Amino acid sequence: MKEGWTGVRPVRFRDEIFGTLNLMVSRNEGVSIEEIRDYVLRLRLDKEDRREKAVQKSISLETSKRKRPKLLTKVEQMIRIFRKTGMIIKDGETIRSTANSRKLISIRQQDEIAADAYFLESLVNSSFRTYWLFLRQLFKCKQISIPSSLSKRDKKLRNHISSVGFPLDVWSFFILRDLFYDFSLLNYIIDDSFHKIFPLYSIEQEKSESPPYAYTIRGPDAYLNFWPKPPKDFVKEFVDIYLSLTDNKWNRMIDLVVLRERYSYKFVVPERQFDILLQETLKQETRYKIVLSVGHIAYEPGSTYITKALALPYNKFGLPYSLIRIGIGDS
Repeated sequence: MKEGWTGVRPVRFRDEIFGTLNLMVSRNEGVSIEEIRDYVLRLRLDKEDRREKAVQKSISLETSKRKRPKLLTKVEQMIRIFRKTGMIIKDGETIRSTANSRKLISIRQQDEIAADAYFLESLVNSSFRTYWLFLRQLFKCKQISIPSSLSKRDKKLRNHISSVGFPLDVWSFFILRDLFYDFSLLNYIIDDSFHKIFPLYSIEQEKSESPPYAYTIRGPDAYLNFWPKPPKDFVKEFVDIYLSLTDNKWNRMIDLVVLRERYSYKFVVPERQFDILLQETLKQETRYKIVLSVGHIAYEPGSTYITKALALPYNKFGLPYSLIRIGIGDS
């Protein structure tokens, strides 16, 4: 591997990162590894329940139990990340929060994206250089395209990602993709032809006084800006994307995940930000009638792609709205 590029830890979801840190901060006396394992296991099982409910499939209790041994190792890896980022200290068998983690949780109570920025800055400036190198290289590439013929995670795929500047094992590459997707720094689209991964941030050598982004973090050798400032006319933009998917026809039901992906790709907006803007739009009066519906979700419960569906707005029965229809006025 090239200098600085190493495999990464299996840490990829914000809810586990912040949930675990919040647990530690809330316990002045500290927590044990076993308590953290039990907590993360509950988070994982809750997520599995939401996955299964969303796709209306079930998973056997025995399958859930088999996940525990792997989870124990992953929790140990998460602890290593927290130590390297200065979020915890280990006192014998007890793990305690630090001023950094307490500050992080305090920030998150006021502004979730600001807390994301605080954690990301700690991560990219840690001794795990791969996180920053990945972001640097993705910004340089502007987009990674993986042909569908390389969908199998084998040596051929590893050679391909290495050829475009990511000298990583395939497992680490996708851990990074999922982590930075969850933190709204990138997005990815998988269709019949390609798997596309593209950045949603800029990297500049000097800190801008007025960047088109709301948040900035300082990396080892540059500044990273993310979370675009709200668009002037979100409604028009996303309605235009809708019409492009319906051959300019109104009142056609389409996949909301696909619409959100197309919007993100064209306007370089995180999917999480799209969800917020859409929910704000639904509360406003516009000339459009926007109707969300629950429909069949084709992704497998174990697929990482299902996380895209789980981020959608939910109905009162806890099912994600996966379809959208837009009309004019009362039509």
